Amino acid sequence: MTEKPKAYKKWVLNDFPGDEFPGKLDCYKYIESEGWGRPLEDGEVRVKVEFVTVDPVSRVWISGARSYLPPIKKGDEIPSFGIGKVVESRHGTFKLDDVLVGVLTWTEYWVGNPKDLQLAPFPIPKMEQYLSIYGPTGLTAYISYLEEMTHLKKDSPIVVSSAAGGIGVALFQFLHALGYSNLYGIAGSDEKCRHVEKLGANYCINYKKQDVTEQLKKHIPKGVECFYDNVGEEIMDAVLPAMKEHSKVVMCGATATYTKWKDKLGIKNYSMAIFKRIQFKGILYFGNPKQYAKAFVGISQLNLKGCEVILEGLENAPATLRDNYFGKFIGKPIVRVYLEDRKEDDDDEDEQ
Repeated sequence: MTEKPKAYKKWVLNDFPGDEFPGKLDCYKYIESEGWGRPLEDGEVRVKVEFVTVDPVSRVWISGARSYLPPIKKGDEIPSFGIGKVVESRHGTFKLDDVLVGVLTWTEYWVGNPKDLQLAPFPIPKMEQYLSIYGPTGLTAYISYLEEMTHLKKDSPIVVSSAAGGIGVALFQFLHALGYSNLYGIAGSDEKCRHVEKLGANYCINYKKQDVTEQLKKHIPKGVECFYDNVGEEIMDAVLPAMKEHSKVVMCGATATYTKWKDKLGIKNYSMAIFKRIQFKGILYFGNPKQYAKAFVGISQLNLKGCEVILEGLENAPATLRDNYFGKFIGKPIVRVYLEDRKEDDDDEDEQ
């Protein structure tokens, strides 16, 4: 059994986020708990958390609203995707030192029923990639391709919004590696656009400087056949006029709504979806267990660069999330959870 720490840190919900979120982060509270938590019950595990994600959709998770994760209450730990090692188990399947990945929380030690966790299926060079290219980010992108995009021809025009985000970066790599040659992105800076183009995009539109509709009609005069949307609202409105008849929109995220919780704009060009007979399909990482293994194998066969950005320290998780909302990252931001014993190990190595 792993030596028990004297205390551990975690983030809990102090209050539901207000109108000033994410500029103001007083909805989170950083607390210290004694020991390593409560005793385990039958069927539970204790996980020493190594990495956690900071996802824009967490605004939904901490709002009290029901989504694909149960709503949390004040005082509850902040849910996130994470990865860690089992340090204690009363579970019939998971044992000591198993590496588990799935829904954890912003904490150094997690305790609970691992119904939303699974064994890391095979060794990879970097554990944190189970939260990016081999995790919810990559799996969402690849399962989207398997379920919604295989009907497309290799030269079909495909457009991706939030193209420099984690899912966008993963999806461009997948599509380019699989031979798709007519790819376009939408991002929020020239730097991001250059990065997307290096991943295989024919062109990337900087929506803060360029008219999205105008640029799409210029570069794709016959119309967009598939729009992979991570944003919604104004970006969706700008793309719809450039869509082809009988085209498809794959809806993966709605980041434009996460900071406008009480003032959502909606879709003004809704009627275009009707007369163009556009098909809309929502996609989630959850609910596709039969596709996980197929996606893992498919991803492992591609020559990928990854899409993660590593930030240090659990104490910085809320600030990293804020920076993610404000578009400061290219790829998937992931927080490395620092524990006191790891810092001591680093100090020992420096002395040697």
